[in-house]
Amino acid sequence: MLVYISTPRRSYGLHSFRGSTSSRVSCRAPTDQHIKQTPHELLPKLFGPLRERYADRPGGYTRVLRVEPKKDDQAPSAILELVDGPKDIRFAMTAKTVARQRSQGFETLNELTALNVKKVTQFRKNGIDELEDAIKRMERMELKEKKEAASPKKSEAEAKE
Repeated sequence: MLVYISTPRRSYGLHSFRGSTSSRVSCRAPTDQHIKQTPHELLPKLFGPLRERYADRPGGYTRVLRVEPKKDDQAPSAILELVDGPKDIRFAMTAKTVARQRSQGFETLNELTALNVKKVTQFRKNGIDELEDAIKRMERMELKEKKEAASPKKSEAEAKE
């Protein structure tokens, strides 16, 4: 579950000079729809699969990823993400990086990539196996993209003849 967090641009009206330092935070889903869930919808998930996922983890359940400011008001924005989830961004980015390095013929990982591999597999059950599966999926996607990129070139060459 991803949640975008953005703070509105600070206005310099009368309230800012009276010492009001409260800032509002707006949470929005990736589709700009406001998240409206009631506690009775969230509690079973919180005390069910999420509790099981993080039972052995000593802490650090979320990750904050800064993203570009919103275009309309340039407010700072970030994504609040649950780590080790099925849609973990760092996990996917690490798998893509390893797949790209393997396709380029590198036999060993650089220091940063090795550190990210350790981080994304450390608390995940069957972490190494899941990462290898994700790497294979990324490699298949790269091959498919290369084939699709090459196929229009072939049809252009045939059209010229």
